[in-house]
Amino acid sequence: MKKDRKIVSVIIPTHNRGEKIKETIKSIEENNFPRNNFEIIVVDDFSEKSPENIIKKLNTVYKNIIFLRNYKNLGPSTTRNNGVKNSKGEFLFFTDDDCIVPKNWIKEYLNFFEKNPEVVLVGGCAKPSSDNLIAQIENIKDAILKIRVKNPKVGNSEINTGFTGNVAYRKKVFEEFGGFDKKLRRQEDVELKNRVAQKYFVAAFPLLVLHNHNFNFDYLLSRIVKEGLNSEAPKERKDKIFLLLKNLSFLVSNVIKKIILYRTGRKES
Repeated sequence: MKKDRKIVSVIIPTHNRGEKIKETIKSIEENNFPRNNFEIIVVDDFSEKSPENIIKKLNTVYKNIIFLRNYKNLGPSTTRNNGVKNSKGEFLFFTDDDCIVPKNWIKEYLNFFEKNPEVVLVGGCAKPSSDNLIAQIENIKDAILKIRVKNPKVGNSEINTGFTGNVAYRKKVFEEFGGFDKKLRRQEDVELKNRVAQKYFVAAFPLLVLHNHNFNFDYLLSRIVKEGLNSEAPKERKDKIFLLLKNLSFLVSNVIKKIILYRTGRKES
């Protein structure tokens, strides 16, 4: 193996995350995998304040981080695809800018690919970094959707996997399917997994990343509005509450519909 060969490219889209992205990057760099065999590609989706200086400082220590910036806000699908276009790895690992990955993240997924050559995608889930009420609601949601597994599961569309906070693809297959659908700003990860799973085997894996987010009332409101309306929630709490009350019946029905779709692996009509 060449010393500078990039086996893995880790893609991290970011938008207005600020200093918190440092914890994500450090957790990847601390993986028990040779640092010169993977690269980290951070793609900034036109943040109000670019994290470029944060990345430059980290790169004085780690040396393997590539920073890219979109010329305007393009959304998560295009942002991740832009990272892939600039990647050198044979495998693509995706996580989010508010996630902390375990130390065996890269090695476990590569080992699974090696032992299961028919599998083209392997992924796990995220667990809340907090233990408060809102975090418990997240845990209940995951239990309803049955997206956390105790043992690896291999199959097709029925397998709940592919979530971009914690997933790895064989690059050639990701490119075969054209990556994430740039028209989508929500559920683009499940949509791609379902397309891939019509032709290839995919896997769910019992490896969790830590969702390092503020699990508070604002977070809950934002998630309900995002899932119900398929759009970004307002920044102001009063505007979130207004939207929630104005669209309450539709939001509830739409969130329930999405839970069913996630659970069954069906496409949204």
